[in-house]
Amino acid sequence: MSWIRSSKAVAAVVLLVVALGAVGTAAAVSFSADDPEATQVGETVSFQVEMTDVFEDQPNEWTVAGNTDLEDASWQIIANDVSGEEVARSDSSELQVSSEDGINTVTIEVEGTVPEISTYSYENMEEEEYQVLQVEQAGGPSLNEWRAHRYTEASREARNAIDDASDAVDSQSSLDNAISAYNSENFDNAVDLAQQAQDDAEGEQQLQQYLLFGGAALAVLLIAGGGYYAYQQRQEDRSKLR
Repeated sequence: MSWIRSSKAVAAVVLLVVALGAVGTAAAVSFSADDPEATQVGETVSFQVEMTDVFEDQPNEWTVAGNTDLEDASWQIIANDVSGEEVARSDSSELQVSSEDGINTVTIEVEGTVPEISTYSYENMEEEEYQVLQVEQAGGPSLNEWRAHRYTEASREARNAIDDASDAVDSQSSLDNAISAYNSENFDNAVDLAQQAQDDAEGEQQLQQYLLFGGAALAVLLIAGGGYYAYQQRQEDRSKLR
């Protein structure tokens, strides 16, 4: 009996925790934004996010702050009320908002140049990503973040060459040299090594097909030759009987 009561108590606690967690999730600030696309280093990027439920699980007055890895970034943060009228605006990365102003949405837009890549990694594309935008409560926790992959013309060509070769080769180990060259930023060599691995794999597959067809043709010839030999033997036997 005591075990049953204990189990019921544990179940009740679990349900309470789940319920509280669900309430906490529903009360968070909401964001609406398209996923940022992969972009070439040096290009200009513009990214926009709309916040709703601005004061859910937040103080009645707080400062919206944005961070980005974009270089020479320009900012525009606009707060609107329910009717869509502008209530507050900032051309910096921060804007103080107050529930007394009837704020319904906050739109954050940042524009800047995609920075250089410090570390290249074919296996871990995340290492080539950059922070497009992070929204936080100034001096407080991060509320949301958007990241995107970046590339150079040479790195994209090398990555595509390795991707194409990986579809043809039987073992990923045959691409180790190409991947190592990519990670060392030796992209021309990576393209050559990937193409070589692909050519070798396709050549081996073609050779196997030739051997298969050749073996089949040889088998047909042997069968045909054996049949002809048997026919000749029967003819000779008949001649002897006569």
